[in-house]
Amino acid sequence: MPFDSKIPFFPTVLKSLPGAAALPSLDDRSALPGLGEAAEDFDDYAYTLAIQAYVYGFPWLYLTQLRWLCTTEAGAKILEKISDSSQGFPVPMNAFWHSTQLMSPSYNSPGTPNTDTLYSLAWCDLGREPLILSVPAVKDRYYCIELSGIDSDTYGYVGTRATGTDPAHYLLAGPGWQGELPEIPGKPVLDILPRAFYPSIFLLGRTGVNNYTKAELAIARMTQKDYTLTPLATWLDPSVEVHPPKAQTPIGFNDQTPIGTWLTMNRAMNQNPPGMPPSIPQAELLQLFSQIGVGPRQHVRSQSPQVTRALARAANDGIGVLQQSLSSRGTEVNGWAYPPLDFGKAGQSGHYLTRAALQAMAGITAHWTIEAVYLNTTVDSAGDDLDGTCSYRITFEKNTFPPFEASAFGFWSITLYNSSFALVSDTDHYTINSWAPRYSGRDEADGMTILLQSSRPEEMEPGTYWLQSPSPEEGDAGRFFMTLRVYVPAPTVATTQTWQPPKVAKIDS
Repeated sequence: MPFDSKIPFFPTVLKSLPGAAALPSLDDRSALPGLGEAAEDFDDYAYTLAIQAYVYGFPWLYLTQLRWLCTTEAGAKILEKISDSSQGFPVPMNAFWHSTQLMSPSYNSPGTPNTDTLYSLAWCDLGREPLILSVPAVKDRYYCIELSGIDSDTYGYVGTRATGTDPAHYLLAGPGWQGELPEIPGKPVLDILPRAFYPSIFLLGRTGVNNYTKAELAIARMTQKDYTLTPLATWLDPSVEVHPPKAQTPIGFNDQTPIGTWLTMNRAMNQNPPGMPPSIPQAELLQLFSQIGVGPRQHVRSQSPQVTRALARAANDGIGVLQQSLSSRGTEVNGWAYPPLDFGKAGQSGHYLTRAALQAMAGITAHWTIEAVYLNTTVDSAGDDLDGTCSYRITFEKNTFPPFEASAFGFWSITLYNSSFALVSDTDHYTINSWAPRYSGRDEADGMTILLQSSRPEEMEPGTYWLQSPSPEEGDAGRFFMTLRVYVPAPTVATTQTWQPPKVAKIDS
């Protein structure tokens, strides 16, 4: 189960992109005379090494594809065909795209979309020069701009928790940049963010919407519009026009053209070499993968037929390996799964499977737990799968609600999804949010009850709310799951993980 919400309009896997020439069949072993047990053993070795290389390098592959989809005319045409929510693309690199609506069932988008914030995103390149990230005063709501690399690891934040609520301009610089920032009166630039590990970075902004009203949504949109990116040369001299860089074109891949997987990955690593300071050293791992032509300055086209066969198999099988790895390395409490404490920076802990499967594939990138924690459950208190033919109850007693830092505009929400990772269709009862006035009521004991069932309850006492589960007709026998999000969580959620989420109790019929 993914721990973070994917930007809902991005596909999990693209089966083909234009640009690759077809390869001959790699199943013909007649080209390798004298194959015996030793050759079979080498085939197995090369294949297992290629699977490990795929897991390691998947973020370079996947984020390169997504960047091209969002920033180029050719990519946006494909995005429009595969997405319900692709309006506004392409957006050039080094510029923001902003969503204008909270996600709802009308979008029918998979990827466990959050319904709490408006998204902003920007694909950036710091190879030529730094960028200046400008933000307005945000003193009435939660916001954050997450800074991540092409490897999907998050390396820093701007926002209410990390940098406060005042307007400011921040330097975004790539690895090793040592330039000086001339002081411009009235335009101070803060050089307080970590240096990016790679020239290619991804900014993911989230802006809170404090109520489900048109007026409140308009305020959040105005906040978004004041997130801007300016090349350093233009910042110093507004008359200087800097043309945005162009995204690397990924080479198509499918069952007939698996070599495109490795060509795209290698080229992305050429531009963004792994293991450069301040990232953790990775030279020995890259040396291992170089045996099969994977990594920066490597050449997959010149490999032996055996290695080529192994790379083809791994390109076809790698996604399946990641899909089977969407399970928690973290802690389970009352049926809810906490994320691992290194979530959002798993690569810097050497947990490359977590980085590939749970961060990149399931969410493109992921929050550090000090910024937000997403707990998921697919089972009730007895360990049985959640089922739309049954009814359930979640009870928050007084003083047991998810703890968060109110000074940084933290909050919590619970959102219900069907088995396809999308919001349940044709309902207005798909999420409960702690900042929304409509959910502020409490019972006589100052607690809250949430009922989970496919039909509207006949009666609901004060402090009781309803999340509508899918009917069996929606597919997969009405199976569903929930995500409990805590933004700017207190240490008992973020670090010690000692806060206990409520059990999901089945109601006997």
